[in-house]
Amino acid sequence: MLSRHCFFAIVAAVSLAGCISINAPLPSIPTINLSANLPGISGMAPMSDGRYLIVMDTKAYSEDLRFGAIDAVAEGGTRFSPIPVRGWEIVGGLSNDLEALCALPGRRDEFLAAESSYRDADYGRILHLRIVNGVIELLHAVKLPAERSNGKDDMGYEGLACRSIGEGRYLLALGERGGSKVRPRGSLRFGEFNADAGTVSWQTQERELHAPGSWLSVPPHRDIADLYVDGAGTLWAVAASDPDDYGPFRSLVWTPGQLGMSLDKPFLTDRADRDARWIVDGFKVEALSSPDGRIPGGVLSIGSEDEKLGGAWRVLGPPN
Repeated sequence: MLSRHCFFAIVAAVSLAGCISINAPLPSIPTINLSANLPGISGMAPMSDGRYLIVMDTKAYSEDLRFGAIDAVAEGGTRFSPIPVRGWEIVGGLSNDLEALCALPGRRDEFLAAESSYRDADYGRILHLRIVNGVIELLHAVKLPAERSNGKDDMGYEGLACRSIGEGRYLLALGERGGSKVRPRGSLRFGEFNADAGTVSWQTQERELHAPGSWLSVPPHRDIADLYVDGAGTLWAVAASDPDDYGPFRSLVWTPGQLGMSLDKPFLTDRADRDARWIVDGFKVEALSSPDGRIPGGVLSIGSEDEKLGGAWRVLGPPN
């Protein structure tokens, strides 16, 4: 049984603690931006050191980052590093809205990065670049097909795949996203890029591309949010639904066919998927690439551009 002295001591302590909790100011708690680990990823391709080069859709009026590198399975978690750029004056000034990226097979750390469209007759470029000693060097700029989007009609290119077809020559597959009043469905345009000369020849015709299933009934949708060609020539595509800055997002990944070995016969569809291989709920996937070799069982890697929620990198295993 408690003595009277102990009892009053306990009452006094509780009363004092109550006074402190009511009258003392609350401690300040810093806010944490949970989406700040990775920026939104608009395009992605593997680098020779095992990391991925990524592009961001920064507009021409901004000085914000346009390129960076992701170490997907770095010690302590996925790590992002900015990459400086040299030579904007060579290609006509800062990029506007980079939306796609592909590596040039056989040329160490050389890439093509594509802007989404023209804007008031400017921009509309594919940038040829290489990474040397941790710095991006811009080499050439070639034009997107000239008769297409002017940047004011909600049309835009969001996918670019590159397949080697000879010494310094590459077959390009360029994907227009679809989902606009002008072009409700996505489309593919093929070209041949000469890496030594820094020139490209585009086919005049386009090929309409339909995401599988009832994708057209998912508003708003994009049939092509990115393209990627693997070592066997299989062309992979991702479609994405983007209803709001916070989602809910949804993406699906499938193969529409096989890239050929010449501009005369660039695309074969006899192996096209009728159904999605993967459905990725909760992410707006805008980047497809090869899997990280340090993760067993990977088939593809994906990067998301989840608007105000930031970006994410994931690996896809074999589909069900």
